[in-house]
Amino acid sequence: MVFSEVSANVLDAFRQSRAADLSMADLIEAAAAFGADPSGPRLDLEATERLGWPVFDRELRALAEGAYAVMQAVAERLAEHLRALCGDAPPDEVMCLGGGAQSAFWRQLKQRATGARMRRLPIDEPTCRGAAVCAVAGLTDRSVRDIATQWSDA
Repeated sequence: MVFSEVSANVLDAFRQSRAADLSMADLIEAAAAFGADPSGPRLDLEATERLGWPVFDRELRALAEGAYAVMQAVAERLAEHLRALCGDAPPDEVMCLGGGAQSAFWRQLKQRATGARMRRLPIDEPTCRGAAVCAVAGLTDRSVRDIATQWSDA
């Protein structure tokens, strides 16, 4: 998977700078309750990637509005990555790992943006496991999907 500076780390930077007393789960819950506002602020992706913290195209009216904008931008960036990786053959399913994957709401945003089902894999050390899955796939004739699925059931 291609990674970007626009990921869950931006939501955490937003939380730390604006609502350090909230957990990530609380912030995500607030964004879910807020919902979509087509006229609301958008995350400036280029500025956010360059600076390493969230930059919005206008002032926020509410904390939840900013959290929603970050989550939506991450979902859209994932969709861009899938198009770059898969071209005209998008996946039916994306296996989600890590903290953001715990949120059904965020997986739903990602599913809407990508058109692919978002399946949460409840595993520890997702980065290490992902590297191991890719290594096994590269050394064998097995697919990443088959290995990850087998390992997620273990």
